Amino acid sequence: MQAVRLNAVVGADRCLRIQIPEEIPIGEVELIVLASQPPEVQAGQTLSQLFAAVDRMPHKRLTREEVDSYLADDRRLDHAASGRIHVVSVDELP
Repeated sequence: MQAVRLNAVVGADRCLRIQIPEEIPIGEVELIVLASQPPEVQAGQTLSQLFAAVDRMPHKRLTREEVDSYLADDRRLDHAASGRIHVVSVDELP
């Protein structure tokens, strides 16, 4: 396998025209394009991609009742824990 590094510019027409050096044999080649800048992302594009990825995940969707029950349990635990925590002011420190 032989590799040659070439620099080129992608125009507004999205076409790329390059001259391949003579030492590259005629036939099938693999072309890898490395952009020097990250792609421009349209507003909301990445968030919509995230939502699409989440939708493709194999998981069980919780019902509204299951979510409410989970939150109620979490609040009960927070309330129980708050009774065991003693908050002191700076004036009470030794």
